[in-house]
Amino acid sequence: MNTLEISKNKLQEIRKAEEYFNALATNIQLSGVDLKVIAISSVQENEGKSTTSTNLAVAFARAGYKTLLVDCDIR
Repeated sequence: MNTLEISKNKLQEIRKAEEYFNALATNIQLSGVDLKVIAISSVQENEGKSTTSTNLAVAFARAGYKTLLVDCDIR
């Protein structure tokens, strides 16, 4: 069976990104607005919309919020 090895540097990068998205989710929660929908958009391709929305959805789910992620390309 193949194994995946992750270097310490890569693991640190992943943890920093996770902390960033947790902080972003917390800031949204504490904004004082009761948001039910959050949209991530951009005018160009390959700017990280799916990555951003996925990581933000994971942060909300880990915080105990009911979370549904819908990712689509409407072009």
